[in-house]
Amino acid sequence: NYAEVNFVGFQQIIDSLGGVPIYFSTPVRDTHSGLDIKTAGCQTLNGSQSLAFARSRYLEYQQNGKWKSDTTGDLGRSARQQYLITRIADLSKQSLDLTSLGTINDILTIGGRNLVIDDGASAKEMYNLARTFSGVGSEGIRRHALPVSDFETAGGAQVLNLNESEAQATLDIFRGRVPVDPTQPPST
Repeated sequence: NYAEVNFVGFQQIIDSLGGVPIYFSTPVRDTHSGLDIKTAGCQTLNGSQSLAFARSRYLEYQQNGKWKSDTTGDLGRSARQQYLITRIADLSKQSLDLTSLGTINDILTIGGRNLVIDDGASAKEMYNLARTFSGVGSEGIRRHALPVSDFETAGGAQVLNLNESEAQATLDIFRGRVPVDPTQPPST
């Protein structure tokens, strides 16, 4: 099955958890996404700030009073998104009580307006999925990364080039051709 939450729903989920605490070793910003962390240390990001963090592609960090560009681009954004998802999973495991009618109502309200699911997914399946994931922290999340290398186009653009032969094993997992062993640690 397939489920997709939109940006508004993502923000509301974060806000319903009371925000996501993230440690920053230095002030960071991204004028494109709206991320603006003014001080180093642990910051609890609300929904809007979390979305700006997750969407940050042009991250800058402060070093010796000057702003420096993070050169990781989309790979850095992907890593930040994965980190944020693991933080959300840990917070959900700690704080969501799926035996509470109020919690269930909040989830259904947020989901009803902001969630797209495939035609084959029933409400009962979605509820069972939420119950399953309520007890799973970041240690239960499998992550996969496709192998890439830096590449410069004829026009001078810096892009990532997929190593197709090395990528097939990971792609086969998503194609349903290789069963995932849940007893094995997540790959990164």
